Amino acid sequence: MKYREITFPENQVIATNLLREHGYDEKSRIPIDPELVIREKGIDLIPFPGLRRDHGLKGCVAKQEGSLQILIDKWHYEEDETSIFTLGEELGHCVLHLIDLDKVKSVSDWIRIVYQNKSVSRYIEQQARVFSSNILLPHFSFCDYVLSWTAANLTSISTFSNLTVESLSENIASLLEDEIPLSHWILDYTLRRWPDRTIDQIVAKYPSLIRQKRKP
Repeated sequence: MKYREITFPENQVIATNLLREHGYDEKSRIPIDPELVIREKGIDLIPFPGLRRDHGLKGCVAKQEGSLQILIDKWHYEEDETSIFTLGEELGHCVLHLIDLDKVKSVSDWIRIVYQNKSVSRYIEQQARVFSSNILLPHFSFCDYVLSWTAANLTSISTFSNLTVESLSENIASLLEDEIPLSHWILDYTLRRWPDRTIDQIVAKYPSLIRQKRKP
């Protein structure tokens, strides 16, 4: 698979255009379910028993007879709340890496061409993760939502020992789980998402949320 650099701003624009194309805007409730977009695009979604157990994959993409397929581990799809992020990642592969998928006709092809190509796999997986974040929690609504939520919850946020930007992000994510039905990991990842990281905007507006370490 050829690696094509896709910058963070480009990734965001591609995801935003896809959402706009399917009628999502600032009024749409977050998180946006990528499965709806997958089905609207006519991509076949196939729960695959044992995909993770037998092949070490939560999900992958294949192209058979000109039709795109997203295969997702059946247990992961049915039982694991983080599967929504996996679906967003695989949608990202379909959108960002479509040109390279013609030779991927099976799980074995995916492993051979993509998963085991270590020189590029980590870059394309990063692209897919960022894309998933941009689909589930699009920048045109997530940032404003979190900034408004932060203003209303400064007291709760301040009860944590926020010694670094990273710890502040983790603590806000743990609180946001009660507001946005996604895992702490996904929320923390999105708060630190480039470009224009939301967590940096929070720190710029409320610098006192980062506590200074006490001297011994």
